[in-house]
Amino acid sequence: RALLNYPSGQDLNDMLNRLPLAPTISAVVSERLQPLSSPSRQMLDILAVLGSKFSPAVAEAVSAYSTEAAVEALEELEKAHFVRPARFGICDGYEFAHDKIREVILLSLSFARKRMYHLRIAKAVEAQPGHFQLSDAELAEHFQEGGEYYLAFKYWLNAAVHALRLSAPRECGAAYRHAAQLLEHLTGVITEDELRGLLSSWISLEYDLNDLNVLEQVSQQAQDLGAALNSSLLQGVGLSGKAMYHYSISQHKQALALIEQAIQQTASAHSRVEDARNSVRR
Repeated sequence: RALLNYPSGQDLNDMLNRLPLAPTISAVVSERLQPLSSPSRQMLDILAVLGSKFSPAVAEAVSAYSTEAAVEALEELEKAHFVRPARFGICDGYEFAHDKIREVILLSLSFARKRMYHLRIAKAVEAQPGHFQLSDAELAEHFQEGGEYYLAFKYWLNAAVHALRLSAPRECGAAYRHAAQLLEHLTGVITEDELRGLLSSWISLEYDLNDLNVLEQVSQQAQDLGAALNSSLLQGVGLSGKAMYHYSISQHKQALALIEQAIQQTASAHSRVEDARNSVRR
């Protein structure tokens, strides 16, 4: 209890670094929240969901406050040592003064409110040119947590393409994996060609990385989906992936047999992309 009686001018960041126990930290942060005005308190909740770092422009857009009201809220939060000025890249902005502050605030929010804020953040950021320095992966996460799974799927694919352009194949694979995890929520929503685009690109990536376990798993997933959806295109994608798996372990006869089967399957689907890919692989 004595910790709660620290002078209000005491640096909150310094206090939290001295407190090892979660209940104590929560009590200190909760005590410091009480004097905040209602607009600043709501702004802090939104910022906690937004992330550890953010720009004033994002804070203003997501909160839907006027510029003056957003500035006043951020000034109050800075004065109370909840946030502090920060620089990321060439941009100036803010960050939470301590990760524990953000953790406590997130724990205080209900699932429904966090979901609402995630979706509000995603829609506000998406509507702005340049996405306010938020990456496609970050936007995908906000849409996913906000329950907009199709838009999350699309942004995970965008994130994969962007990672590949930056020669970051592991990040690309992680984005494909996130997109694939959403498929159970997208039955009847996602198109056959969108499934093909995800699985075929992922198979090519894992072959290039020589990650044979993932290559085999994704190829099997494509075949299973093809069977479930009665899609010769997806079955062909899976067979083509399995051909590359067997080629990678020097089982050339099996690889050639599988690629011939893949060509037969995709030919009936009239996919020029897969026809060309299988032709090269053969």
